[in-house]
Amino acid sequence: MSPGDKPTSPFVRIPDRKKSPRRLPAETVRLEKTPVSRSRRREKPKPPVYRPQTLLLPVEPEGRRSLEPVYKKPARQRPPRPKTASSRAGRRHYEVALSLGNAEVRAPALSLPQFGPRWLSGLLTLGLVFLLYTLWTSAMFTVNGLQIRGNQRLGAAEIEAAVRLTGQPIFLAVPARIETLLRATYLDLESVSVHVGFPNQVVIEVTERTPVIAWYQGEALAWIDRNGVAFPPRGSADGLLVVTATGSPPPVAVGMDTPPYERPYLAPEIVQAMLTLVPYLPANTPMIYDPRYGLGWQDAHGWLVYFGQNTEDIPMKLLAYQAIVETFSAQGIRPSVVSMEYLHAPYYK
Repeated sequence: MSPGDKPTSPFVRIPDRKKSPRRLPAETVRLEKTPVSRSRRREKPKPPVYRPQTLLLPVEPEGRRSLEPVYKKPARQRPPRPKTASSRAGRRHYEVALSLGNAEVRAPALSLPQFGPRWLSGLLTLGLVFLLYTLWTSAMFTVNGLQIRGNQRLGAAEIEAAVRLTGQPIFLAVPARIETLLRATYLDLESVSVHVGFPNQVVIEVTERTPVIAWYQGEALAWIDRNGVAFPPRGSADGLLVVTATGSPPPVAVGMDTPPYERPYLAPEIVQAMLTLVPYLPANTPMIYDPRYGLGWQDAHGWLVYFGQNTEDIPMKLLAYQAIVETFSAQGIRPSVVSMEYLHAPYYK
């Protein structure tokens, strides 16, 4: 090729290559090194010499990165064409599956709960709550009725009305509470025993007080047993000693821990004295109790006789009283009150 001739091809021939010349695009800029002979391969490599004809620049050796053109012709930008209905109708859609190769794909992580002691305690708590709710609302553990034993004058309906357990869960049946409630409500109960059996059995055994005295004080009437405990009358009772009181008896000393339903109204000694005087009491004559003179009655001669509040020397007091009555009849004395409280010092007025 002569110097004046113009190249007709966009490729440049490299004369010192042994192989066939490699055609490169005109727009591509590549780097080439000066070939080294086989005999001089072991020698120290010389720095590469670049020929200006090739228009190549020094780049990293191949294998480390691919060659990229230094100059790249900018793409021609065309104005966007307006989308029309015809263009949309003629457009075709393709679905292409691409292989990710060795790309690492991570799926969304799912956190699983770790079951520890708190989970176990929570499950146990829920189980216990469900069990308690089932037991509380189950018809199997509902009290349908009470089994009452030992009552004579007190009706079963009155006991059930005081306890209020019918239709309630069996777990509300507390024996000690039921016993205290019944004895405080009905003073005529001397003892109460409650037995609770599952699933819904409640057995109540009661012992009623036995009255021995019918105590009249003013317009009130009360029954009194041998222990001196007063309670309201219920039903009927035979063989009671009728006592008419002109005043209240002195209070009985009891412990502070004694419940109200066990505190006696009369001292047991006074009750025993009344029962001792019954054989000496005239027929169909009520006994009289006076807080000052004690026990006595209305004599057939028209006066009141009192023997005090104790039963000491009752036979001797009765003999002395008979002698005094004969003296009154012989002398025509009509007293209003005769006191035999003191055997060696009787008096009248």
